Amino acid sequence: RLVFPASQSNSRKTPHHSRWSCPFDTKRFARDINTYLRGTDVSFSYPLDIAGTPYQRNIWSALTRIPHGDTWTYQKLAEQAGCKGSSRAAGNACGKNPVPILIPCHRVVRSDGALGGFSAGLRWKKILLRIEGITFSRRRTP
Repeated sequence: RLVFPASQSNSRKTPHHSRWSCPFDTKRFARDINTYLRGTDVSFSYPLDIAGTPYQRNIWSALTRIPHGDTWTYQKLAEQAGCKGSSRAAGNACGKNPVPILIPCHRVVRSDGALGGFSAGLRWKKILLRIEGITFSRRRTP
């Protein structure tokens, strides 16, 4: 589950440095990314302050509920976000996702079985799905 703080900045100045510091353990973050890239399910539980419309943030929150190794259609994503009938808008929100691995928009495919889009390109979407044990074939996703 990711937290989207409303107005707080996640950056802060350290007492002894004039540079901005990161609010979480970057070594842990690097370990988590490496663990994920080796195919292990990782719970990315980092507080994020991401700019987006209320609709986008709602869709991004729903994306975090897609289980590792599973896919949803854009239609199911919209329904799970409480926005039935807005699958195209849900796809657009996926395309605006600034942190695609932390908020796993690569797990969303078209209802006709095609991959759909991905902000980093379809090659990367296939790679991320393969890392999660999903071999993509043009079939309808349940």
